[in-house]
Amino acid sequence: MRRRWTWLLVFSCVLNREGWVQSQSPAQAPGPTAPTSTLKVNSRLVLVDVTVANAQGKPVHGLAQQEFQVFDNNHPQKISTFEEHVDTPKAAYQPAATEPGDYSNDYLIHPPPVFNLILIDTNTLDMAAQMYLYDQLNRFIDELPQNQPVAIYHRWGDYTLPLQDFTANHELLHKAVRKAIPRPRIPGHATYSDRDTLKQVLGYIRTIPQRKNVLWFNGGSNAFLRPPPSNDAVFETVGELQLIDQLRDMYDELEAARVSLYPIDVRGLVNLGPDPDQNRARFEQHSLSSDMAQSTGGKAYYNDNGLHQIASRVITDDASFYTLTYSPDDLRLDNKWHKLKVKIEGHNYDLSYRQGYFDDGVNGATKPAKRGTRTLLRAYGRTQSVPDNQNEMIVFQARVLPSKEMPPAMVGQKPNPPEQAPKHGETTYTVHYTVPLDVFVQGSNGRKGTLQIGAAVMKFDQYGGRKGWLSQTLHLSFKQPQTKDSNAQIAFDQSMNLPKGNDTLFLVLWDASTGRVGSMQVPVSVR
Repeated sequence: MRRRWTWLLVFSCVLNREGWVQSQSPAQAPGPTAPTSTLKVNSRLVLVDVTVANAQGKPVHGLAQQEFQVFDNNHPQKISTFEEHVDTPKAAYQPAATEPGDYSNDYLIHPPPVFNLILIDTNTLDMAAQMYLYDQLNRFIDELPQNQPVAIYHRWGDYTLPLQDFTANHELLHKAVRKAIPRPRIPGHATYSDRDTLKQVLGYIRTIPQRKNVLWFNGGSNAFLRPPPSNDAVFETVGELQLIDQLRDMYDELEAARVSLYPIDVRGLVNLGPDPDQNRARFEQHSLSSDMAQSTGGKAYYNDNGLHQIASRVITDDASFYTLTYSPDDLRLDNKWHKLKVKIEGHNYDLSYRQGYFDDGVNGATKPAKRGTRTLLRAYGRTQSVPDNQNEMIVFQARVLPSKEMPPAMVGQKPNPPEQAPKHGETTYTVHYTVPLDVFVQGSNGRKGTLQIGAAVMKFDQYGGRKGWLSQTLHLSFKQPQTKDSNAQIAFDQSMNLPKGNDTLFLVLWDASTGRVGSMQVPVSVR
């Protein structure tokens, strides 16, 4: 029986102690807005993250730009930009949200060189392998540095669900592992593809800046990729073949989001015996893992039972790397594969980097511009200069509690009751957002300032199924002098009826004028 989910929006927007924001009622259709357009000139670059390790597998520091050589389809290239990232000790990670029900994506204020994400794929793991992984992941969490944020995602059935957003809280990470394991295999588990898994993960993390390492714990793939990823490659899944066009977009998206894959075979070193079919399947699975890792600048691990040591090694060693960019000298937008090669002459180092890209005009880096301003074109030929920061995520806080437990001071006005009372087993929850005013581009309407803020929520159940979503644009106005207050905050609420169960809310805010976005995942356990 399908469970019902009821929403109610209540917006209570406060700038500061001196005044209220006037908000359009959510039930009203937003009025027409003047079309906007943006002028921006880009230079096409290719960005490559390179990890360099010595014979002992330890990262190599202090290399200079002139020691690197880059080849694009065997043509030497001139390096445009060069930067070394070193995982230096940091201050203890202290999230701003400390009260019960408080959440924040404030880890983005001082992001680490690399964001590390644990992906638990129980579709491919039998129960014995899951219990071994459970033990190894808990040991890995216990050994994590106190200042190292990690996220945990779970793949089960046809869905990939974030169980824990990036946090250095070991208790929350242990809790997320317990949510994922144990899980019985469901009928048809062999038909779910790696490509869909990665696309779902990308849907969550593509807007997060910096490099992302995905430590993908699995029990072997149901798909086989025959290397190299060229025009003749095919993507083979159970019972079907997919042409390279369906594989290409996955690599394009991984490249654009700076995601490196680290497939880790949970089965470790086992004796398969003389069965040729099992040996061939294991060889194909390991070949696929190696191809995916090499194509994205990561590394595959198999035939190794030390899972928690592998994870610790990736977290510590691969946080140190080099980033270089170059402008290819023979781009033709012909959809052909460009093979990359990076060399360091005179040293026997182990280099990890993505192996190439498709010249389709979709991927590639944009030349990083100096932080400044850009110009928006408004109606009637008017222009507006705004900060050139649309690629920086919005940092905000959200308190998520049953409405009856929400402190009155958190809501600027008493929320209206839902149009329909909660059904049996449902509880009314309120999400109270707090976001700095100065992250939004402010327009004007006569003597008043205006803002257009987008807010959306998606709800996923404990099985990863999307059970509801809501998207709303707020049209706000306020007194112009208040825009000079750098400490001004905007607060607004959303109320909803949630059924019993362990669910996840995916919260998204964006500036409707510029497209700048912020997001976070919030676990909700309704009793």
